[in-house]
Amino acid sequence: MNWVITIYTALLFFALCPGVLVSLPPKRGKITVAAVHAFIFAIVWHFTHKFVLLTSMRMSRPEGFKPKTLESSTDVTGNKVASKASNKVANKASKNDTTK
Repeated sequence: MNWVITIYTALLFFALCPGVLVSLPPKRGKITVAAVHAFIFAIVWHFTHKFVLLTSMRMSRPEGFKPKTLESSTDVTGNKVASKASNKVANKASKNDTTK
């Protein structure tokens, strides 16, 4: 679980509660004010949560770290090693060629 996103969401919710930063629309009922603030929260969160998530992931990853790909990876000496999934596909293909 990413605690940065959780804390960001809680702070954003608090900041956009009616009367903290914004009081829209003035002189309306509780439901209308709550609905407007929920809409504002949803819009702000929609456009900012990916940025916060990616920034927090970059901060927690060691420098120079590259995630492994599904196609291939490298061993401790730096040589490319095929993944188990690609080995299975290659083995199936070779079995089909030998049975013909």
